[in-house]
Amino acid sequence: MSFNIVDLVKDQITDAVLEKASSLLGGDASNLSSGVSSAIPALLGGLTGAANEHGKTSAVFDAVNNTDESLLNDFAGTLGGGNSSAVIEQGSNALSGIMGSGMMDNLGSVLSSVTGISRGGTSSLMGMLAPVILGVLKKKVMGDGMDASGLLSMLNDQKSNVASAMPPNLKMQISNISGFPAFDGLPSASSVTSGVTGAVSNVASGVSGTASSVASGASGAASSGAHAVGDAAKSGSAGIGKWLIPILVALGFGWLAFTFLGKNDVDAPDVSGAASDAADSATDTASALAGGVDVDGLSNNVTGLFNQASQTLGGITDVESATAAVPGLQELGGSVAELPSMLDKVPEAARGPLQGIVGEGLGSLQPIIDKVMAIPGVGGVIGPILEPMLETLNGLAG
Repeated sequence: MSFNIVDLVKDQITDAVLEKASSLLGGDASNLSSGVSSAIPALLGGLTGAANEHGKTSAVFDAVNNTDESLLNDFAGTLGGGNSSAVIEQGSNALSGIMGSGMMDNLGSVLSSVTGISRGGTSSLMGMLAPVILGVLKKKVMGDGMDASGLLSMLNDQKSNVASAMPPNLKMQISNISGFPAFDGLPSASSVTSGVTGAVSNVASGVSGTASSVASGASGAASSGAHAVGDAAKSGSAGIGKWLIPILVALGFGWLAFTFLGKNDVDAPDVSGAASDAADSATDTASALAGGVDVDGLSNNVTGLFNQASQTLGGITDVESATAAVPGLQELGGSVAELPSMLDKVPEAARGPLQGIVGEGLGSLQPIIDKVMAIPGVGGVIGPILEPMLETLNGLAG
């Protein structure tokens, strides 16, 4: 019978658990729902990545087996008791032992950026969720009689469910953490360019023999190359294949026609230079289609701006800290002001994903802004800086 490991964990987070967790998180309680929804798939993904590391599968299995799953019988009561701090600390230690303190720090930073919870709050939340996640995994292991390899297989089988549970901005940021498993499997636009170059080179390498046999062999190679280009484009970033394939197919057939159709009964030409030119042309074509803009780099820059904004705003607690944050916010404002002109250089087909990143970033940033602006006196300090930034970002998000 199929199951969703994320749902099994979420079923343990009852209203009573959320109420107790809210009191423990204090000032971060307003973002608790977002934090739980993001932290559960993030931690499951981190455990999956650790289990796939050489020599770590047994460590994950041992941590699961050593978990006291009886805590799940009344987890709300556990959090409400005097032992809650010890439970959270033990959970944090268990996760650090499995994934390493470096990944835990990175996960905490990403979750803080995405959810608006303070860095200390995300650390407590992860420690709080650890016994729940490990307890659910233990029940599955015991119920299905799994060994370490069986647990690893189950975690890998659940990757799609874990990925689906992640908010898009979380999945985008978390995929950059070393050791974290790749869930979407989509290569970057640069991979498409590489695939295109290889496809055109394959067309050229099929050219040999006399002019007539070259034409015949090149026709087959062109067909194979066209399919290879299609596959490369389909596996790349969304929308690229729609306009890349026709141009490259036309490029391939135009080159073949020019080179061969008018040359009957002559010796086959030396096509090594043409092959190189064709490969270079393919790369130039892909670059031109992207408007000369590094779309991947621009996406990362936009994500970085939202991360920086979250961290800067998250450090504001009063008028004094708001004043200290002004230079950083002004620098952010200048970077945001440059985004519209950069986005204008991106082809229409590639703008959708970038607009989605901006929209998701705004959705995560707005709760932090609302919280900070509610602090007496802070709005007058940072409001004039934030207003034009938000106006620009909302315009970019469509």
